[in-house]
Amino acid sequence: MGTGNQMKKVTALDDSRPITSMASGEMLQLLAESAQDFAILMLDPKGHVLTWSPAAEQLKGYSAEEIIGKSFEVFYTKEDIVSGKPKHEMQVAKKLGKIEDESWRVRKDGSLFWANVIITALKDKDGALLGYGKLTRDLTKRKQAEEELERFFTLSIDLLCIASSDGYFKRVSPAFTKTLGWTVEQLTTTPFMQFVHPEDREATNQAVLAQIAAGKPIFQFENRYQHKDGSWRMLSWKSIPGPQGRMYASARDITDLNENQISLTQAKQEADRANAAKSDFLSRMSHELRTPLNAVIGYAQLLEMRSDDPKTLESAKAILKGGRHLLSLINEVLDLARIEAGKLTISLEPVQVSTTITHAVDLVRPVADERGVKITVSSSLSAGIHVTADRQRLVQVLLNLLTNAAKYNRPEGQITVTCSEGSRGTHRIEVSDTGTGIDEERRGWLFKPFERLGKEAGEGTGLGLALSKSLVEVMGGNLTLTDSSRNGSTFAIELPGAVAPKANPADIDAENRRDLHHLDDVLRVVYIEDNLANVRLMEKVFEDVGGIDLMPAMQASVGLQLVEDHIPDLILLDLHLPDKPGIDVLRELQSNPKTGDIPVIVLSADATENQIQRLLKAGAKAYLTKPVDLPALFAELEEVRSARKKAA
Repeated sequence: MGTGNQMKKVTALDDSRPITSMASGEMLQLLAESAQDFAILMLDPKGHVLTWSPAAEQLKGYSAEEIIGKSFEVFYTKEDIVSGKPKHEMQVAKKLGKIEDESWRVRKDGSLFWANVIITALKDKDGALLGYGKLTRDLTKRKQAEEELERFFTLSIDLLCIASSDGYFKRVSPAFTKTLGWTVEQLTTTPFMQFVHPEDREATNQAVLAQIAAGKPIFQFENRYQHKDGSWRMLSWKSIPGPQGRMYASARDITDLNENQISLTQAKQEADRANAAKSDFLSRMSHELRTPLNAVIGYAQLLEMRSDDPKTLESAKAILKGGRHLLSLINEVLDLARIEAGKLTISLEPVQVSTTITHAVDLVRPVADERGVKITVSSSLSAGIHVTADRQRLVQVLLNLLTNAAKYNRPEGQITVTCSEGSRGTHRIEVSDTGTGIDEERRGWLFKPFERLGKEAGEGTGLGLALSKSLVEVMGGNLTLTDSSRNGSTFAIELPGAVAPKANPADIDAENRRDLHHLDDVLRVVYIEDNLANVRLMEKVFEDVGGIDLMPAMQASVGLQLVEDHIPDLILLDLHLPDKPGIDVLRELQSNPKTGDIPVIVLSADATENQIQRLLKAGAKAYLTKPVDLPALFAELEEVRSARKKAA
């Protein structure tokens, strides 16, 4: 084995002179002594090893004593030896003077390394072959990096490429062929701009030139590339500049994504149109269903107000009960439809739990008393407990649960209402009854619309629990059946807790407002309404009230003229008029200096929230839905009268 940087020297097998004494040998020796990364050796004309450098020993694993004198074929794989590659390389080197090759070579332990090999023929001044110089460098790490890069380049689902400023792809990944159908040769021998859609070429060219000029990456750029079948694929590009005007880029085919986006947009537009149609349908249905009920409930209220006969009062109450039941059903259907359409408007605020429960219990107590059911509210319910909710909607949910608890309870049963701390800052309101419970089979459809708890007895509409659950969820809470057995059921409302407001203004109850029976001064009211039954009803109502000068008009144009001629104190306005929409009438009144300050109360069967808000924003003083709640109407009339007195 050689020591230090000295090469092992031997006598050539076919020459009496030491080969290292020749000029070529001395040069190789000096090179071997200074090279660190190269294995340098000399071969005789038959390929036997004559000299062996320390770097060769380190790279190939043989000591000088082990390898000198042996054929250099031991460094080749068995496949190369069988194919005659070593002899072929010597022949080529002899003929051409030198041969360079990159391929796998074999170490002493049998392991492979990727080698760059240069074999040079050494000749004397007369051209006679003296032997060969062989230079070997280990490029295994580079080879592995190249293979890893090649695997990435080949297996990537993205389109990877190297492009040049001359307008050609220098290399493309297989994904290009898979996506666009062109062969690698077609892609690399054709200017890439020819594949770009004519409408996108200018923008593409500007982007490419700008990147080359600025040397900055492009993070997103889209253009259309032609498929071999003539279709166009939308590609989204990312690119970074490289040396010598090259660009390294990746693209992703987003054609299907764009088409899906277009489909989603179209689907959304269809859904929006469907929602608009649904809203229009709800508006019309609300009007058509409420209009006849207006006369039914209105005349029943009038009959109740006028009559002192017990039988007549009983009949009036029966009519009112049936009418209000129908109205409640209409409201529930419309509320469910609004929730499904995402158009239910709620007003979230801190709501005091104790007063809300008390209010709901007071409303349900007559129903419970009829069945001998006792309602108990937990005495531990603190007045300081508040939840975030819409007070009106929370009362609606409590009324539904309490009414069900009374209706489906056993005779002389019990209803218990409690409130406790829930999870994660919530409060839990529980309504428990002592009824027969809900069997396992029916719990699965308990909160589904039109599934009735008491359908065997023909009771209920099947909407109350479904609507209640939806309302609680819209308010950010949850409604569940927590327990049900033969001893009764418990429903729980869980809502986010809230901090009590500093001031909680008392609610103004319409029942506590004084009616207009005792008001002597006359209000001039123009009533624009095309339904004769509604006009007759309002005439009879105001006859009983007194102090109202009602001027009806069954057309918008007539109503506008009446208003301008008489300048009334108040205008009652229907929205569905034969010659002009009610909102246009309101706008004309608002824009006329003579009539702009006259308060307008809308009386409409359209109870949709969007319509209500639309008219209020347009300038209506109030919006009352049909069937008209007479106490609410009287309260509005009293406000107008009070405002007139103050102005006087």
